Amino acid sequence: MSKRAVEMQFNWIFILIAGAVILAFFFNVVQKQRTLSEEKLSIKLASQMDAIFSGAIESKGTIQPLATPKPGIAFSCSDTCVCKYHVGKSGIEFNDKLIFAPPLIKEQDARAWAVEWKLPFRIANFLMLTNPAIKYYLVYDSANPLSAQAFQRISKGLPKEINRETISSPSGAGDVSPEGYVQTRFVFIGTSEPDLSNLRMEFQSEDVSGVWIDDTLEKVVFYEKSDPDRLEFNQYPSSLAGEETAYATIFAADHMMYNCMMQRAFDKLGAIAGVHEARARALQETMGALDTPRLDCVGAYDPIITSLANMRQKAVLLGTSFSQEADAQGAGALAGILGVQTELNTQNTNLIKQNCPEIY
Repeated sequence: MSKRAVEMQFNWIFILIAGAVILAFFFNVVQKQRTLSEEKLSIKLASQMDAIFSGAIESKGTIQPLATPKPGIAFSCSDTCVCKYHVGKSGIEFNDKLIFAPPLIKEQDARAWAVEWKLPFRIANFLMLTNPAIKYYLVYDSANPLSAQAFQRISKGLPKEINRETISSPSGAGDVSPEGYVQTRFVFIGTSEPDLSNLRMEFQSEDVSGVWIDDTLEKVVFYEKSDPDRLEFNQYPSSLAGEETAYATIFAADHMMYNCMMQRAFDKLGAIAGVHEARARALQETMGALDTPRLDCVGAYDPIITSLANMRQKAVLLGTSFSQEADAQGAGALAGILGVQTELNTQNTNLIKQNCPEIY
């Protein structure tokens, strides 16, 4: 082969290598620009959803449709209660929002339902999220009056727009076949504690979970798959604090989200109880400092100050360690708060009857 032919071959090889390097460079630039553009879009969408959620939380009592961005919205809480929602790769923390949502909402518009939580004064609004791709089966025992009563309490408050179906016998859950929904949740109300391993075998590879709510609406157990391809479930007991929290268990992605949100809810309760306690003390002092002291009012504030201080102390405990397994200390604090709320209503009513400024 002549020297010129060899040089020509090397020239062509050099051109090919140089061309490949140039193409790789521009391909890398395009990919980086695309990634950057997607990240900017996900950040923008996540910020928009944050504003939308803030507005939805304030619209209590009604269920609203919310447009879902194409990438979908993922929700999760870590074991240290860092709770975020993600649009694409961008995640935003819940911050002070109390959100109970499935792991993923995608493809169809979401449904947002804000519910006011009071003990007995207003504490916060819970925001429940779902969409039509999620199916809820409400299971109760029609032969058990306590189960039927608990079912009526829960079902009458749930919006009709939620994709749900009623089963009037616990054994009926075993007859349900998967219907192609993204997620399926069985909600057992007032029945004996269920065994979800008795579901049809077709549910093995389905995203299926359950919650069991006792007939007094005081306890809940979450049933979460231990293996995505088996009908094996871990059980996580926790506590309830009124019908609103029972709704929250239905919509929460898992026990972790529920417990984290309840911890934040009780933290808010502690702060608000402290504000009311300070107001009661200030009013008591004002009534005693009048030109003609209202001694009847001064005495009337004593019991409500004691009740508010008691509630604040117990709420602080639950706000830092709402138990994932309803331990004795947490259960005692919760029972104390639920008991105090009845006292507070009576005491606040007595203030009104005595023509003294009420607390709430």
